[in-house]
Amino acid sequence: MTVWLITRGPGLLAALTNGEIVDILSARKTCQDVREYVQRIHDRCCLTFCERAESARYNRKHDRIYKAEVHFHTVPNAPKIGAVTPIDPSRSLFIYCGDEGHGPCFTAELVKNLVVELDNETGRDRVTWDAHSKRHEYLVSRLPPFKSTKVR
Repeated sequence: MTVWLITRGPGLLAALTNGEIVDILSARKTCQDVREYVQRIHDRCCLTFCERAESARYNRKHDRIYKAEVHFHTVPNAPKIGAVTPIDPSRSLFIYCGDEGHGPCFTAELVKNLVVELDNETGRDRVTWDAHSKRHEYLVSRLPPFKSTKVR
């Protein structure tokens, strides 16, 4: 199945190549929806409550510290057509949010042939998919449901 795979790493390259899997979204989600989602999980992870509260204020123009961006893979060493660099149609676009070297970077990329299976030896989920003409495979820990604790 084709899906948006959301990953996290210490930088853009690490997040795209061997990042921790954060989430899986339907391929039917629009690029704009996924960009907003990546922005939200980045802000949730990296911004303080004070910064989040400030960004939630009404009637205020908000310039994000690290805005999620959409990028297309281009053809290496291809001559420009006017001012446009040719896009590689064999590779999907990717979305990222984060600052290289300063905290985590979150990415979203359309991947094909995603399969999630239980690895009986380790008790973890084995996630495999195809991207950039390669097969990728990761073992992901099964996480317990998130529990918050009320303080007084």
